[in-house]
Amino acid sequence: MRFVTAVFVAILATASDGAAARGIEPGQWQITTTMFSPILPGPQTKTGTQCVTPEDVKNPRRAIDKRLQSDCRAVSLRQSGDTYTWEVFCRQSGMSNKGTIRYGRGTMSGESRTTTNVTGEMLQMITKFSGKRLGPCT
Repeated sequence: MRFVTAVFVAILATASDGAAARGIEPGQWQITTTMFSPILPGPQTKTGTQCVTPEDVKNPRRAIDKRLQSDCRAVSLRQSGDTYTWEVFCRQSGMSNKGTIRYGRGTMSGESRTTTNVTGEMLQMITKFSGKRLGPCT
């Protein structure tokens, strides 16, 4: 969940000034993630909240750095209309993550695919997520 939240905030932070008019705005967000992986006994679902501050939106580097592991870097973030795509790579672990997120007015949904090395084997995990803005940060 922490990784998805980091990417979520990073994408919010890369949004243009006009994006707030489309519903991408600071505030308290509820995010539900469901992870699928061959090493899990079944889908794992978790729901949590995240405060996205105006500072997060204004300063993308701050938003990314405070949530990603120190060796992880966003290597691409792209926007096309209300859809964002990204790619993150973590040097030490060799973990990579690619995903897509789509926003509506106060809502979001998306999917990411993570590949990482677990005890010498490459493992892929799919994470589906959705969220809604609950209001101002508490």
